[in-house]
Amino acid sequence: MPPAFADNVSDSIFDQLEKIMSNRHIYNQEKESKLLGLKALLTYDSKQLPLEEQYQIHNKLIEEYWPYSFDSTLSYINRNAAIALELNNLKWINKCNLNLALLLASSGRYKEAQDILKTIDKVYLDTKLTIDYFNCYRKIYSDLDYFALQLESRKEYGYLYEVYTDSIAPLIKEDEDDYLYAQEWQLLDEGRFDECLMINSLRLSKAEMASEKYSYITFQRSMIYEQMGDIPMEEKYLALSAISDIKASRKDNASLAKLALRTYEREDINRAYEYIKYSFEDAVFYNSKLRFVEIANSFSLIMESHEIQSERQKKALIVFTIIISILSLVLFALLYFVYRQNKTLQKAKDELHDVNEQYKAVNRSLEDTMTELRLSFTILPKLIISKNYTLATS
Repeated sequence: MPPAFADNVSDSIFDQLEKIMSNRHIYNQEKESKLLGLKALLTYDSKQLPLEEQYQIHNKLIEEYWPYSFDSTLSYINRNAAIALELNNLKWINKCNLNLALLLASSGRYKEAQDILKTIDKVYLDTKLTIDYFNCYRKIYSDLDYFALQLESRKEYGYLYEVYTDSIAPLIKEDEDDYLYAQEWQLLDEGRFDECLMINSLRLSKAEMASEKYSYITFQRSMIYEQMGDIPMEEKYLALSAISDIKASRKDNASLAKLALRTYEREDINRAYEYIKYSFEDAVFYNSKLRFVEIANSFSLIMESHEIQSERQKKALIVFTIIISILSLVLFALLYFVYRQNKTLQKAKDELHDVNEQYKAVNRSLEDTMTELRLSFTILPKLIISKNYTLATS
């Protein structure tokens, strides 16, 4: 992708993302309304619902709360676990334990999740719960592989991830997302990016914006472009994933925090600050240990840079204000000088006007004198002739 085109794409996506970010309260209200509607079912007509119905409603609340609030999700999982124990329903007990293990793993509590999984006897799991069981282990080792700092640890976690991926393969159909994702992961690991993108595109075509699947698949696509070194496309799909998260009120998210780091790396500090602040607020709301760990380093780094930039801007503003003040004083002095000059010129103009008036008066006086002289010169010859004639006749 040409750089200029990539920049245009990124700017458009960023503008869209920031517009969605500003509407967070709208999506939160929609989520809260949905949750209130489900909770109302538990107290409909103030009658005590059968435990089986309560369990099913709790399941719907768990699904809605899962990406929204860790504490609320945990609360409803525990309520369902109590119901399952009271009814002595082994399938429901295992389902609750798997939900709890996956929730803990998703929040970075890997040891606690593993401890719960060890208590589950796979013999009593049906196909669906067996898939959930293996997926929980895949989640644990996928995350541990991603966050591990030591190469040997990454190899070990990667190997264990492959073991559970192989275990799940016979249980799922080839057109299911879990199967396609396993293929995509393997191709990415082998550096076969074009094939990897093809599978991701197939998965993405089956996902809807503002769904958990869309958020995950676009995030995974950003990871492919990251491996390829295509930063603009990585940022594009991180932004799309973040948009999906916000529209779905998914507080347990990773895309926006990672996008904040990318924008920071290209020195777009203000944008990085807004993104990381938003991510931190989501992490606080959700109460995710994993997200706090993920955000911690980026948050402190970006906040420090933002403070430095803000301080520089404040200093620049002070300097600018001083310059403006000096220029204002100079301008005031110039205006005063011009005013004085105008006043002096006006005085000179008035004096010149008076001189001109005097000059005109003198001219008029001279003209009158000249007129009188001309008249005198006209009459004088006549008087002389008249006088001579009188003398001649006498």
